[in-house]
Amino acid sequence: MAQDPNFKRLGCVRYADDFLVGIIGPRHEALEIREKIQKFLKEKLNLELNLEKTHISNPIKHDVKFLGYTIGKSGPNAYTYVRAYNGKKRKVRTIRRGSVYLKVDIKRVIHRLAQKKFCTKEGYPLPNFYYLPEPQTSVIRKYSMIIRGLEQYYKLANNKRQAVSRINYIMRYSAAKLFAAKYKLRSIAKVFAKAGKDLKLPIKAKRAIGIPSGTDQSLAKMEEEVSKKPSRRLETPTGLPFTRYSTISKPDIGVGTKYAARKPLEDPLEPLKWRSSRGSYAFGLPCAICGEEAGVEMHH
Repeated sequence: MAQDPNFKRLGCVRYADDFLVGIIGPRHEALEIREKIQKFLKEKLNLELNLEKTHISNPIKHDVKFLGYTIGKSGPNAYTYVRAYNGKKRKVRTIRRGSVYLKVDIKRVIHRLAQKKFCTKEGYPLPNFYYLPEPQTSVIRKYSMIIRGLEQYYKLANNKRQAVSRINYIMRYSAAKLFAAKYKLRSIAKVFAKAGKDLKLPIKAKRAIGIPSGTDQSLAKMEEEVSKKPSRRLETPTGLPFTRYSTISKPDIGVGTKYAARKPLEDPLEPLKWRSSRGSYAFGLPCAICGEEAGVEMHH
């Protein structure tokens, strides 16, 4: 097969309506393949190929964007190592071929976080006042889901640890600035002093902006008054993950096809579509009117 002059190396991967075709060959062959794909989509599926979004590039010269990842290939590089020949050490110089790599498209991630008001378009953290009415535990839980979702989605990226550290910085300082405004603490330094680096320690403040029951302490007091039982709201607080770089796991490089049979990848920023949960923290609590604990439903 390797001696067949007509044999061409070609690979294709598709996810929903996005697909990527890789070939080893000259540019004019890539143009021919694109024309054949365009013809097939039109004649067989009655679909139009968007030529403005269909790019042809060399991954060594230009990175390829696909599903939030950046795909590229490093060029060949020479290196020297020592090897023993007949009991004598000799330096051997060789050339190592380039390898394909996956990286997080961090600009795209920051752009989407900026759209949801967690940061500026340059990645500078901002307080997200959409979550201002919610108690501290609810904010931490939702921020943590976003961070962990992105960490799992980009687990194959070579620069996963650096990217997750950058994302964690944006989300952690966004939450700290939100708490500084909510509890009128004036600075994020005071927030970290009270809540810790992971922001899990309860912030006790005399004043808080938001709805009257917008703090965990006020909610715990309400629960105890209604249920006549001690509240467990503040017993086991959880904080934001990855406050230390060493806690971010290394990328799963070389996993082969073990992910092929798993469920399709989900958008890691899907949790950002939550509606404001002004009443969601009451789920699982006794009825505020009769005190009943079983079969309680909340519709509004």
